Amino acid sequence: MIKPKELSRAEKQQLLKEVAEFIPDLKSMRVRMPALTAAAERFLLRRIKKGDERAKIYFIRSNQGLVAKIAWRCFNKEGHNFKFLDLMQVGNIGLLKAIEKFTLGRNSKFSTYATWWIRQEINRAVNNQGLLIRVPDNKASDMRTFLYRCKTDGKEINTKSLSRLDKLALAALLPSLSLSASKDEANPGVSLERVFADDKRQSPRANLERQDQDKVIEMLLARLPKRERLIIEGRFGLNGHDKCLTLRQMQSIIGITREGVRQAQNRALAHLRRLAEELGLSLESVGF
Repeated sequence: MIKPKELSRAEKQQLLKEVAEFIPDLKSMRVRMPALTAAAERFLLRRIKKGDERAKIYFIRSNQGLVAKIAWRCFNKEGHNFKFLDLMQVGNIGLLKAIEKFTLGRNSKFSTYATWWIRQEINRAVNNQGLLIRVPDNKASDMRTFLYRCKTDGKEINTKSLSRLDKLALAALLPSLSLSASKDEANPGVSLERVFADDKRQSPRANLERQDQDKVIEMLLARLPKRERLIIEGRFGLNGHDKCLTLRQMQSIIGITREGVRQAQNRALAHLRRLAEELGLSLESVGF
């Protein structure tokens, strides 16, 4: 699993220092900076790569709306004790990392790329410091991997499968899932349709986050060969597929054996991992 490198304490302190230098007082930023055109964005990024600090300051200020939007979504969630300006400061660390790592010429918008760095930095801060109940990173990772495997295989979550996992982590990750229901003999399994709820039944904030995630997934899939893209879309229920297709169903669509579909899926996922690594992301962070 490819994950962005965790910064050392010294590196985090340096980034915080940069944020403090570029944005002395977030409360004083009452004048909204005009949105950058694509040409202006490219020009400023080129200047930043050459070490132009004034361009960097202007670019950071121009992207405060993006940082504020993501920080505000997180601020309105329950289960943390961060102040909004604290989340803004943490989000700006993510913005600085995105500016540093973004490559001109990449077939993606800076805002899409930066969104993931900003959100990841905020989520990491909340998980490590601000949550009332902390879920270990490895438990959260195992949980998501397990659930997506269940989803693609069409399985149900029941008491037996839950015994492999930390129920505290499950409760924190999926509050809509009732653990007591899985113990009810009349209802031995909880359908994944309840776990992976339709976006229409989720909060507006959850829908916005899902839309951002969909943009990144779409960007990654567009860089795959056609057959690999079709297999990933079918197997993971993306882009018009209401449900995840089985190997047999994909066999009839693609025209190769089930084993061929399985091998092609593995190659496609490996390809996606490499593409995600180029963006500084993990496949898990975008739902795979």
